[in-house]
Amino acid sequence: MTKEVFREPLPDEEEVVRVFSFGANMSVPSLENRGVHVERSEKALLLNHRLIFNVLPSVGFEGNCAYGNVEKFEGEKVHGVVHWMKSKSLARLDTFEGPGYSRLIANAQTYDGELVSCHIYILLNAVEHQGSTELLPGERYIKVLVRGAVEANLKEEWIEKLKSYSFVPFQKLQWTQNQLNDLKSKTFLKDEITNGDYLVVNGVVFDIRDEPNPFAKKNYSGEPWC
Repeated sequence: MTKEVFREPLPDEEEVVRVFSFGANMSVPSLENRGVHVERSEKALLLNHRLIFNVLPSVGFEGNCAYGNVEKFEGEKVHGVVHWMKSKSLARLDTFEGPGYSRLIANAQTYDGELVSCHIYILLNAVEHQGSTELLPGERYIKVLVRGAVEANLKEEWIEKLKSYSFVPFQKLQWTQNQLNDLKSKTFLKDEITNGDYLVVNGVVFDIRDEPNPFAKKNYSGEPWC
């Protein structure tokens, strides 16, 4: 059964709210680059939830590798970061999360023991796990999670758990000689690759002007992915 997307109503734009993040949104510089201003951040545990991999990518080069999501699971915890920000910043963050994501209220506990309620993004209608057909994350995505956890100084036990997940190895790109010649034929300037028309993967610039998914273009264009 398809679950209706729901986002908790936002308070007045100057009111401070809390948001729990476990992936790329743990990075304050990344949020600030998107115009999402963070007032304060604390390492924390999302209570009674677990990390799962059941979100298929919206751009083709990730193949069938899955992204992370969280789901309710009594007694489990997900390590991450709670950000304090004004409601207007959370409203901006909403625009960067896919239209299928719900934003719900959950309970978290900071590493210092403070219990707080916070907003979390959950894709409720992600691919269902079916026994042995459970999806695997890609190698690149696991490295992103591990790097983010290290930079956020999360507990070593969580970092080791992330490293322990099975993953799909990164697929090396195979180039013809003509393609290699094309790769060397042009040098791109920063302004060219940040205008929304290009994606950078391992130093290679891809033209995504024909990408049919406008949300994917908005979130991935101009970003170095490895």
